[in-house]
Amino acid sequence: SSPTPSDRPESPVSNDSPGSNSTRRKRGNSVYGSLRIPDKISTELLDRALSLEKEVESYKERNDILIDQATFVTAQDMIFEIQETVMNWKKKGAIDRIKISR
Repeated sequence: SSPTPSDRPESPVSNDSPGSNSTRRKRGNSVYGSLRIPDKISTELLDRALSLEKEVESYKERNDILIDQATFVTAQDMIFEIQETVMNWKKKGAIDRIKISR
């Protein structure tokens, strides 16, 4: 599995220098301008979306298991809703890039 962004050095620039991306690397509540998104919540949401997506895909791929339509639609709706939330964060400039290491 690939290392998370915090495991590898980003750049030699010190944290307090102006223009550095250090604010994006802080743990706890991330500050993006005036919009605050708790890292834990966004990461949990994205993790959940990704695992749901994988689950749904594996159901579709395996013909021996039939997933009922209601479960499938619910999972798809949840994934869509989370993706919408993330897109809204991106539009507000809250998230430049989202990288989830698996």
